Amino acid sequence: MRLNYQNSSNFGSDYARLWFQLLHRHLSDLKVKIYFKGNSITKTLLNAFRTGYKRVSFFINSRVAYATGEVSLPAPKGQKGDGRGFVVPTLQVGKGPKYLVRLTPSRSYSTSSGTKSLAPVQEQPVIPKGLQILAKHWQVCYSTPDRVFHDLRGIIKQESIWFTAYLKLKNNKGAYTQGPDEDIIDSLTKKRILELREAVLNNKFSWIGVREIMIPKAGKPGKFRPLGIPSINDRLVQEVIRTILEPIYELNFSKLSHGFRPNRSCHTALKWINTNMKDSVWFVEGDIKGYFPSIDHNILMKIIERKIQDPTILRLIRSGLKAKVFQKDNNPYTPKVGTPQGGNLSPLLSNIYLNELDQFVEKLSKEYQGDVKPGSRKKNPQANKLLRIGNKTLYYKMKIPSRIPNEIGYRNCKYTRYADDFVIGILGPRELAVEIRDKVKDFLKNELNLELSLEKTKITHVTKGIEFLGYIFGRRQLFIKQTYWGRVVTRKMTIPTLDVNMKRVIARLAESGFCDGSGNPIPAFRYLRLPQSETNVKVNYILRGLSEWWSIAGNRRAAVARVAYIIRYSIAKVYAAKFKLRTVAAVFKVGGNNLSKPIGVRVKSVVGADEANTPQGNKKELKGILYDRYLKIPKPKPS
Repeated sequence: MRLNYQNSSNFGSDYARLWFQLLHRHLSDLKVKIYFKGNSITKTLLNAFRTGYKRVSFFINSRVAYATGEVSLPAPKGQKGDGRGFVVPTLQVGKGPKYLVRLTPSRSYSTSSGTKSLAPVQEQPVIPKGLQILAKHWQVCYSTPDRVFHDLRGIIKQESIWFTAYLKLKNNKGAYTQGPDEDIIDSLTKKRILELREAVLNNKFSWIGVREIMIPKAGKPGKFRPLGIPSINDRLVQEVIRTILEPIYELNFSKLSHGFRPNRSCHTALKWINTNMKDSVWFVEGDIKGYFPSIDHNILMKIIERKIQDPTILRLIRSGLKAKVFQKDNNPYTPKVGTPQGGNLSPLLSNIYLNELDQFVEKLSKEYQGDVKPGSRKKNPQANKLLRIGNKTLYYKMKIPSRIPNEIGYRNCKYTRYADDFVIGILGPRELAVEIRDKVKDFLKNELNLELSLEKTKITHVTKGIEFLGYIFGRRQLFIKQTYWGRVVTRKMTIPTLDVNMKRVIARLAESGFCDGSGNPIPAFRYLRLPQSETNVKVNYILRGLSEWWSIAGNRRAAVARVAYIIRYSIAKVYAAKFKLRTVAAVFKVGGNNLSKPIGVRVKSVVGADEANTPQGNKKELKGILYDRYLKIPKPKPS
């Protein structure tokens, strides 16, 4: 029971008297400030705490009495106060004439006079030893990034590392997808996890393999790519290895890599392009031919051995690369190259492999960095001539640059990568872009045994738009009028743009059956058998996800409005066929603009009944389809 004391009847006079005596005995040496309400016991409390304030809070149960208040305790010598509030003595008293059991200080925060009570701070949970060792591992990797690790068994043997890996797998929807042994995450018991741990430590663990399935390529009808689903045992061991290797390599990865890394995403890569490639003119849109199936095992192991010399980890990775792959006909084979997409460890291994490319392009960037700064560029004589005679109309019409284009010494090379997709921005002539592309091609072939697809690797001018991760990066010229000393002056501004690639979006919607190739809505009959409420919820998942994915796009509202229109009218056509309404207009008349009103039952005239008593009136409104109005669409987030 928790109460603010107001009279002694809450305690019983005998119990309260014993409490005062014990408080006076053990707190007589402390400087205490207590605030309390009430008059009947005022003098006794003042004598016990030697204070002049009038407020106190009590916490009482059948065997324990707790007192909280402002207590001033001197800090130990050589230490300063930590600023976390005052110390409150917690008193435990037994029934009857038994004596003080324990008097321990607890922490409480100061409160205003209007607060009813003072609550002690809850104790922090104990962090398992294994997670403390993992945190120390991160600190060591951060402080010594060049260190070579010879023995990591001390981390592998920690049980909490394995249980944490299990929890990560369980929170993933893919944990319930069957591998080649047809087991799922629920088959992993504590005993089985510890058995796997012992097998790894004793070098007796063997990989079961990967079940390979073919999934269609997005935006490429008729084409498929392989996806590997490891067994649940293999996934758990991979997650443990990833947990150990990630801090070792994460701090050595390039800042220009954004794929499969903590606190990085497609958005960080796109923001980097929009912020740092404003001056780039030519872009190399890199495409590695069949990257994941083409990774060379020997080269990958040589790269890993530069940082890892632990025999257990090396044996697990080397044997894991050779794990059997079970195809659809259950015919297994042993891969000689490549890492299957779908495993927990594959993204980290792919970043380790392509980190060599990141370092190479960073060296190229330093080599091609010019010595001419933007502010010291030479002016274009042709532009100066037109501006001197005041012919700005012709100057803007001809789109003549104000500075000399392709000036020797004014050039640079910038780069960013997400997974196996990369972009190189070049400030300079097109010949320089071709030269850099060829150097990258030779490096991939000679050092990493990868092939750069020249058919898909385009060299594009910025004015044509650069396609990257579903966005289009480009430039836009604006002519603005400004007033200087009473004169209206027209100025030209060039700003970078990052917009949604609507051609690609329309193609995806056409694949899903929401529209035709031109973007005209057609009924998506796969929703025909679903109830109206479930259909609305499912399409809202699509709209909400696209809106968040396009949150940094300049045309976010226009793109979401177009997609919302296509999906909403597609679903309206489905409802028209399902509920036998002749037109889409009739569907919106009954269901409302966002289709939130039930369409299934029509309102019939009933003598002596209002609409609330009709079947239609008794039905509640459903969740409507999002973004039926332009003003409801969120604005782009600042990049």
